[in-house]
Amino acid sequence: MAVCKRCGKKGLFLHVNADGLCKKCIGQQEALLAGKKKAVLAQGTDYIKLIVSLYNSAHNYHESDDFDHAMEQCTQIRETIKKLSELDYLKNIMDLNIKYDSTFDRGHDFGKIPGLNEIIHKDDPTYPNNIIEKLYKLIDNCEKYIINTHEIALKKAAFLPTLECIELYPIELSSEKIKKNTLSNIEDITFSSITKKSNYERLGFFTVVDVETTGLTASRDEIIEVAAIRFEEWIPICKFETFIKPKKEISPEITDINGITNDMVANAPSIQAVIPALSDFIGKSAIVGHNLLFDIKFLYKNGLDFFEVKRKYYDTLELARKILTKAKSSNDIYGDVSDHKLTTLCDYYSIRDNHYAHRAASDCLATGYLFNIFVKERIGIDE
Repeated sequence: MAVCKRCGKKGLFLHVNADGLCKKCIGQQEALLAGKKKAVLAQGTDYIKLIVSLYNSAHNYHESDDFDHAMEQCTQIRETIKKLSELDYLKNIMDLNIKYDSTFDRGHDFGKIPGLNEIIHKDDPTYPNNIIEKLYKLIDNCEKYIINTHEIALKKAAFLPTLECIELYPIELSSEKIKKNTLSNIEDITFSSITKKSNYERLGFFTVVDVETTGLTASRDEIIEVAAIRFEEWIPICKFETFIKPKKEISPEITDINGITNDMVANAPSIQAVIPALSDFIGKSAIVGHNLLFDIKFLYKNGLDFFEVKRKYYDTLELARKILTKAKSSNDIYGDVSDHKLTTLCDYYSIRDNHYAHRAASDCLATGYLFNIFVKERIGIDE
C-alpha cells in the first residue's frame, strides 16, 4: 500500500512519485516552487533595474558632480551585483531582462547601459556563466572613469589659484622714448629642437611670453595686455603682467574674444613705458610661446629687441604639430585633436578651464605646462 510522505494519505491504488508524494502534494509542491521562482525572478529583476539606474547615474558623472556620492553608487552597484549572483535561476533572470537576438540588438533594460549591449548577449557561448564577472568589470571601468574625471577636475581647479599665487614682478615704468623696430628687420628665428638626448632639467629654465592684441597684424594692430612668466626647474616663480593702453579703442569683436574692455585699459601704461621692464624681466632667458613668432613680432615692433643676446626659442605650436595629429574631418577617428590651438590643447591635456583663456598671464602659465608635457613626450619621460 502506497503512503504519501507529505500528507500521509494511504491507498492501494494511490500513486506516488519518486519522492513519495501523491498527485495533490505534487501539485502543491509545484505551485510552491513556481511561487518561489516567481518571487526570485521578481527580486532579480529589481536588482537589475537598480544596477541599471545606478550605473547610468554613475556613468554620467561630470567634473562638477559629487565625487563621494558617485563612488558610493559604485559600491552600491557591487553590493547589488553580489546579491544578484547569489540568487537561484540566474539564467532565467537574465533571459527575462536581456532581449538580445543574434544581431545583438539593444535590449529594453541592459541596453540602456552604454557598452553593456556589446559584452552581454545570449549568443555568447559562455552565457550566462560570465555575466557576473562582466558586470563587475563594467563597474570597475566606470569607477576608474569617475576617479580619472575627478582628478582632472582637481587639476583644472588648481590652475587659477596657482596663477594667482605666482609672485608678481614690480614693474617700473619708463619715461624714456623707446625706438620702434621695423618688422622687415626681424631676424629669422629658428626654433630649437627637442630630442631624446635633450636634458630635461636644463630645459626647465625659461620664460613664457604672451600678448593680447587688437588684431592679428603686428604692423597695424596694438598690444592691450602683455604677460610673461619665469619658470625655474619647471616651476613658475615670477609673473610679469599688465594691461596696455592702445591709441585706438578696442573693438567689441576683440572684447568678445579676450574679455578686455576699454574701461580696463583706460588707466594702463603705454607699451613704450613697459618695454624696458619687460626686457629686464626676460633677461637672457630662453623664450617659450604658443605661436611664438606672433608675440615676438608685436613686442619687437614696439622696441623689445630679443636678439641683443643669443638665446633659444621654443614654440609649443610647432611641437604640437609634431606630436599630435590633426583630424582631417569631424569624422576622422585617427586624429588626436581638431586643431592645435592653445585652448584645444588645454582641453586635450586637461590643463585648465578655458573660461580663463585669451588672457595673457593665463595663456603663459598654460603654455609653460604644455611645454613641460611636450618635452617629456619628446625625450621619452613617462608621467
